[in-house]
Amino acid sequence: MTHPAQAVSVAAPAAAPTASGGRILFVDLARAIAVLLMVQGHTIDALLHPEFRTSLTYNAWLYLRGLTSCTFLFLSGAAFSLTALRHWDDQGHFSPRSFKRVRRLTFFLALGYFVRFPMGRFVDLQYATDERWRSFFGVDVLQNVAVTLLGLQFLIGLSKTPRRFAIACSVLGAAVVVTTPLVHAVTWTDHVPLIAASYLSYATGSNFPLFPWAGFTLLGAVFGVTAAPWATRDHLQPLARGLFLTGALLAVGAGVMGELGWFEYGAHDWWRASPLSFVQRFGSVLLLLSMVAGIGHYVTRLTPPLQGLAEESLLVYAVHVALLYGSHWTAGLGPVLGPQPPRIVLVWAVVMLAAMTALALVWNNIERLHPRVAALCRATAVVALIYRFF
Repeated sequence: MTHPAQAVSVAAPAAAPTASGGRILFVDLARAIAVLLMVQGHTIDALLHPEFRTSLTYNAWLYLRGLTSCTFLFLSGAAFSLTALRHWDDQGHFSPRSFKRVRRLTFFLALGYFVRFPMGRFVDLQYATDERWRSFFGVDVLQNVAVTLLGLQFLIGLSKTPRRFAIACSVLGAAVVVTTPLVHAVTWTDHVPLIAASYLSYATGSNFPLFPWAGFTLLGAVFGVTAAPWATRDHLQPLARGLFLTGALLAVGAGVMGELGWFEYGAHDWWRASPLSFVQRFGSVLLLLSMVAGIGHYVTRLTPPLQGLAEESLLVYAVHVALLYGSHWTAGLGPVLGPQPPRIVLVWAVVMLAAMTALALVWNNIERLHPRVAALCRATAVVALIYRFF
């Protein structure tokens, strides 16, 4: 009897354009583009002088930049599902593959917290103020992605088959979106510890709480199980049309219903809590992916730098944020250089893009070609990062 994961693989057209290791090229191309947009977005945000942040061009860029995080989370879920499909039997229980994935996600979860560590040393934690603890427990992209994907890893074991997994992710994603206004209306610090409250709403200072941001990752996981395996070269143009029509319908429809005041309940915050705002952004993400799918029809393989960016997106995120905004280990270009005019910012954006592409390429090659060296590098990095706090 054919296992469901095998059935998906067998049913998919044989001419699927894949990157290395059987990865779906269209998804990797989209991830690489999303990472590049994310790096330039953070560079401009960290360095641009305030007097240049009032123009119509800047506001249009700001809206598109907001879609980068949505797209990044969506594609993280899609890539997770695609990887799980290739080795489904090994993902639903403890195995070397599942352990490796959990270890990697746990590392990035810990890194997300260490970047915000409340004091310079462990012995000084007793002097940390409430404001510092709130900043430390604030949930950013790294924590959001890591926790959501760890939850999806657990969900694979419960759901058993790809079909049940997709259904469960759909239900959970819809539940997250619909309940977000209700969740944000609650003062969670009165009911749960600060670390848990930070995952539920923006109230404690989180930038990416699970409500509503985990919804993008969950829906991306559904896409990874259902539509993405069929993103072959022959099917990319129909997929692009389908994504465009669906995205346009969702984005325009949600905007119209928002203007009419529909679905207003719980916390009234269009950008942060409204289900219609989520649907509008989700539709915009599908529109962006439709353009990538259209481009992907003419792409037969990714260059090594783009492949590296696609596979090392979390590493690139962690490193470039620390370099731009500063951390316990880096001063940060933003604080060091101060506000800059557009022409200087653009130069630094190019420098950051080149540097992060090189980082992704080199590390990806080390992981693939020299796994023992990669393991030694990871262990050394962990020791160096922790040693800073003693």
